[in-house]
Amino acid sequence: MIVTKVSLIFLLFSIVKINGDYCLTNDDNPYLYFSTKTPYDQVRGSGGSETICEPIQMWILGRHGTRYASPDDLMEMKLSIELRDKLVENYESGQMPATGALCVGDFLALKYWTWDESLETQGNFLNEQGWKDLVALARRYRKRYPSLLEGPYTTDDYYFRHTFTQRTNQSCRAFIDGLFGDGSHTDVLIETPLEDDYVIQPYENCQRWQDEVNTNDDRKEEKKAFRKSDDYKKLLSDVTNRMGLSKLLKHDDIDSMYDNCRFDKTRYLNKISPWCSIFTKKELFFMEYYADLTRYYKSGYGYEINQKLGCMPLQHLMETFETTVNNNGSSIKPKLVAMFTHDTMLDMMFTTMNYAKDQKKLKGTDYEDLLINRRYRTSKNTPFAGNFVAVLHDCGNIEEKYQVQFFINERPMELPGCYRGICTWEHLKQYFSMVKDCNLDFCDS
Repeated sequence: MIVTKVSLIFLLFSIVKINGDYCLTNDDNPYLYFSTKTPYDQVRGSGGSETICEPIQMWILGRHGTRYASPDDLMEMKLSIELRDKLVENYESGQMPATGALCVGDFLALKYWTWDESLETQGNFLNEQGWKDLVALARRYRKRYPSLLEGPYTTDDYYFRHTFTQRTNQSCRAFIDGLFGDGSHTDVLIETPLEDDYVIQPYENCQRWQDEVNTNDDRKEEKKAFRKSDDYKKLLSDVTNRMGLSKLLKHDDIDSMYDNCRFDKTRYLNKISPWCSIFTKKELFFMEYYADLTRYYKSGYGYEINQKLGCMPLQHLMETFETTVNNNGSSIKPKLVAMFTHDTMLDMMFTTMNYAKDQKKLKGTDYEDLLINRRYRTSKNTPFAGNFVAVLHDCGNIEEKYQVQFFINERPMELPGCYRGICTWEHLKQYFSMVKDCNLDFCDS
């Protein structure tokens, strides 16, 4: 009797199957929270609460849509294919683990997964899904606020702005197409990107932030501490075992395979990434926290300077609405401000607002209670296409004539002293009173 390689593989899998191994290809509810690489549709809301007041002005700060990995990350991701090939070789030679092995479906999906060579020329560029994210977002807001956003385009009524990058440029144009129709971005005025944009990218030219945070290796200490934890060591050991490898994987190996998992998934929302099958749900949960440690110290509550930088777009928001309120709503120009930036800027602004702040700092040690219960979670706050929206309302002759409704990723944003994301203008002026004094003088000190 001739036993083929394929039949031998299925025989081996049938032997280990009795261990109840997890199978991603059969999971109707896979884990899709990938920190800042989370697909927008995974976390967005449906618009939130309604108000009887008339919306008269909207201000949006949005992150670009789904992008390709950076050139450096793409290089590492491609190198990890060698690990995949070793896994396939081990499994097909019978060197699979007795417990914790991939199921047949996951193994075959990973085996026949192929690298897309075109990615290597598109590092950091917005991809097709990213364009769709922003078109759909604009259409939903246009439908929710027809009195604001269904009118024809005029330069007085609409203001658009983005940073220098291709991904924010294209995200801005996709959003415009969603508002006014396919191809309309060619006829719409977009502010020329500023080399020193102190509103939507002040950190880029803040030398103090560059020195104390961005290029400071100290901000990576908590990630290093986490890699020394028993949980992470177990993750390394279990993934090594799952792949049938004899030599313990390094954290760089884990990072590159994790990037293949999350970038592959965000690119194809309706498909499962075979790379994700290398990790269990619990391991993906740990990797999400591990990734959040990076953002917490780079742009979140880890350094006080992040809060100072996040004040700049908030100041722009308050000044925009204040002009309208001081004119008693008689001259609203523009009625929509939409600016497109990066997760770093959104994160900094949320930090200034004291939004999603935990009582304890995120650490690489003593983190057990924060794994599940933390408020600072970039998967939900700054995913691809993440956005912060403020809508100024005119409530007529009632005592609190002007009110502002806040949304984060199309969900009501809860702030102290507000109800379901709706704040009175007078309360807001007090709550954000510090923005009047915002400046970047500290950047050169």
